[in-house]
Amino acid sequence: MQYPQLPLIAFLSAFLVLVPLPSHWRAHNVATLALIFWLFFTNVIYGVNAIVWAGNVNDYIPVWCDISEHLSFQQSFSFNPEACFSDQIYRWCIIRSTSMHFLHM
Repeated sequence: MQYPQLPLIAFLSAFLVLVPLPSHWRAHNVATLALIFWLFFTNVIYGVNAIVWAGNVNDYIPVWCDISEHLSFQQSFSFNPEACFSDQIYRWCIIRSTSMHFLHM
């Protein structure tokens, strides 16, 4: 294995992405939940691929190759809209909280 730290970092990142999940779940923040979902699965795919493809090119698990390729292709299209949607929600919340603050004064 050329980079033995890659699976460890990928699985650690997958775990750390799940840390804010409960608070966003309670807040019903769909955009952030979708982003957490995709980042988690992306890191798991990177970790498993680093283990499966370590030092060889033999396809031992052809089903995993198909699944990971399909999800990796979808993730390239999902990150940007989710990030933009999260930013729009954030700006909407800031404007709303500021206007609510002025209403209570």
